Amino acid sequence: MCLRFPVAKLTDYAERWPELEQSDNPFASAVMAHLKARETLHDATERRRWKFILVRRLYEKGYDRGKIRNDNRKLTTCANRILTTPSGERERVMGASPS
Repeated sequence: MCLRFPVAKLTDYAERWPELEQSDNPFASAVMAHLKARETLHDATERRRWKFILVRRLYEKGYDRGKIRNDNRKLTTCANRILTTPSGERERVMGASPS
């Protein structure tokens, strides 16, 4: 028995950013979050700004508040794990505008 799995290198998607922006696939948002996490590794302010932009993108793509901020918080938990911000920043992102 031989199992084969396709491999995707997420950093290759940096060149396809416009395609990710147009996609309605929620995984496109996860890839975008990963790319911005790498790009903003040492810049907490820029990371917070991108985290807000990407969460707002979920709303713009039609996800309702209940799906984004439900009890399980699946989508925001994914964003929070990928785009970690300093303590206390999570609340600022979820309730503020990008500065």
